Amino acid sequence: MRARFYLIKKLVDSEGAAPIYINIHHRSHRLRYYSGERIKQGDWNTEEQRAKSSYIGHASLNDLLDVLAEEPRTIERNARIAGIDCTVEYLKEQLSYNKAKPKDFIGVVDDFIREESLRNSWSSGTEKKWRFFKNNLARFNKNYRLELDSINDRFAQAYISAMVKQGWENVLIRNHISMAIQFASWARRNGFHTSTAYRNMEVNIPTQKPETNVAYLTIEEIARVNQVSFSENETRFEKARDVFLFSCVTGLRYSDLKNIRQSNIKYNYLIITSQETEDSIRVPLVDLAKSILEKYKGSGDINPIPVVSQQRYNEYLKEIGKRAELYEKVTQIQYKGRERIEITLPKWQLLTSHAGRKTFVTIAVFLGIPLETVSKIIGRKSDAFKPYYDIPDSKKTIEMQKFNMLKIS
Repeated sequence: MRARFYLIKKLVDSEGAAPIYINIHHRSHRLRYYSGERIKQGDWNTEEQRAKSSYIGHASLNDLLDVLAEEPRTIERNARIAGIDCTVEYLKEQLSYNKAKPKDFIGVVDDFIREESLRNSWSSGTEKKWRFFKNNLARFNKNYRLELDSINDRFAQAYISAMVKQGWENVLIRNHISMAIQFASWARRNGFHTSTAYRNMEVNIPTQKPETNVAYLTIEEIARVNQVSFSENETRFEKARDVFLFSCVTGLRYSDLKNIRQSNIKYNYLIITSQETEDSIRVPLVDLAKSILEKYKGSGDINPIPVVSQQRYNEYLKEIGKRAELYEKVTQIQYKGRERIEITLPKWQLLTSHAGRKTFVTIAVFLGIPLETVSKIIGRKSDAFKPYYDIPDSKKTIEMQKFNMLKIS
């Protein structure tokens, strides 16, 4: 019987450490187990199959590997003394590290969320998305037995089918498949499985990018929103209106609006680190943004603008839009499985926290501000924010008049 240790270099993690595995050779069979330890290749002595003496903690790690290597020999020796045939199956039954109950799929997803949220300083919104994904997987797992190496094309098709039956939109389903791939890649790097099948998953469902379904306001509509008057006991609507207008002239997403502090305002600029992308953003403050900041300057709140919860904010925006008579019909497209669904509603019913950001980008493009400049202000690459804007018909009409200047005879 022989036991040897080796690194699986293909499973190196983000810090360059590879998992240490033990191979036990017994009666022409090979048993492989993960030791539970990781080490960088430069700290590993391949010939000795142990950590180098220069590695901090080498003594305790090597002692552990000695114990793991000696255990199968001890089992074989004791079996021989007791007159028991030490078959491969007998050896498997007796090995202590084979008896350790492996974590179930959902348990490993929990590990992923805990470790990655700490390592990448996830926002509460990002962690909430992953928790929702985990809970959805747990429900799916009741009818489809998930294993750590089962994130493959078969899983993708079964998951898509199950989610479509539950009425989920294709955009969310596609996002969940992408999250499953991200999780499977992490699990492989951390030695939970060795499969690469997750790399070949296909998601053959039509989707409409969520940004293209976001309503936006024209310049005339923004003016109407700004002119809406409120009674003394309706300050909640007035504050929500002001936050929305601030978003329309800064391009900030809700998570960044909520995290603005007075210290972020310097020399007529709003300087923040985006909660979602962690990019540094510098927004020049225009007159309307300055007047809103000045209006709430003495409020005593930690946030210089009165941002409420996103749920309440979205509710208030719809009431504000209704009072501003935003009755223009807007058609949104959704996909559920292969079914294309068109939903037509008045614009006020479609107002959400995303509308301010899309309004900013659309108006900036209408005003002729270069896309590169707009992308720097909102903290997105120019080719990535195109779904955030639309070209109003009035702009199209103006531009198309240029054809009338052609002398075609």
